[in-house]
Amino acid sequence: MIVDPSSKFLYAALPFLDGVAAFTIDSSTGVLTAVAGSPFFPPEALPIMFSIALSPNGQFLCVQGDLDPDIYGFTVDPSTGALTEMTGSPFKTIFITAMGNLVVDPSGNFLYVGETLNDSFFYLTIDPTTGALTQTPNVTFGYSRSLAVVKAP
Repeated sequence: MIVDPSSKFLYAALPFLDGVAAFTIDSSTGVLTAVAGSPFFPPEALPIMFSIALSPNGQFLCVQGDLDPDIYGFTVDPSTGALTEMTGSPFKTIFITAMGNLVVDPSGNFLYVGETLNDSFFYLTIDPTTGALTQTPNVTFGYSRSLAVVKAP
């Protein structure tokens, strides 16, 4: 699950429904209410979707399933929290990932993917206007079951 930067919306990958649930968050009680149209589904079925990442500005949401080489992108409506499939989605990656882990860097320029099938991690660039992902040739091999990216002070 992930909460958007404004703390208005919560998104959760739904592994066995192959979709993303979206909720509004009541700021005084914490009560969750489903966003109209939720859950949201990409046009292609995802195998056991579980990895989810949101850009720091809250505009773009990415999800990936297990044993899937694709990353599915959505744009986020800032007023309703509703998701719309991004143009060009799904975006291809260089590996079929097993138990992948997605994380966006604090600048919002890169989406890092950690995956265990090849014990590697790699990244894609994020178009700041459209959210479209472009694969880079950079791969680092090593234990990658978990990823975190932080901004240094």
